Amino acid sequence: MQLLELNDSKEAVYGALDAWVAWEQNFPIASLKTILISLEKDQQWHRVVQVIKWMLSKGQGMTMGTYGQLIRALDMDHRVEEAQKFWEIKIGSDLHSVPWQLCHLMISVYYRNNMLQDLVKVCFPLFVTAEPLSRIKLGNFLLLLHANINLQTAICITF
Repeated sequence: MQLLELNDSKEAVYGALDAWVAWEQNFPIASLKTILISLEKDQQWHRVVQVIKWMLSKGQGMTMGTYGQLIRALDMDHRVEEAQKFWEIKIGSDLHSVPWQLCHLMISVYYRNNMLQDLVKVCFPLFVTAEPLSRIKLGNFLLLLHANINLQTAICITF
């Protein structure tokens, strides 16, 4: 499967993937994972997004790992608003079953893109039942969250 040589249109990529899968007896999730890893190494973020969205449209790859990979690719492709929308629709509604690594990824996306209000919205539900003051380390910054039902605040400290 040579995705890099295709036209950059959604139709060309989806058509090539559909034609490839038509000859397979089972959905080739392992082969697609290999392709996605190769595309990530080449920093072909737009193509990673296309392949994952195609997989999801086929009802395949609906895992937290795939969702995290899509959010990361959208972020790297400078499509933060789309990553935020995906988070809110697919993941953010019930954070009890979301792995911490995925929450940390979205927190990092918001932080890198200076979306601090959205960062607090994501973090606040995570820490409402925790201690009144929670800490998250983001690179050289420490995010302090004050979890209070009436007050949602975040303070970033450089160290």
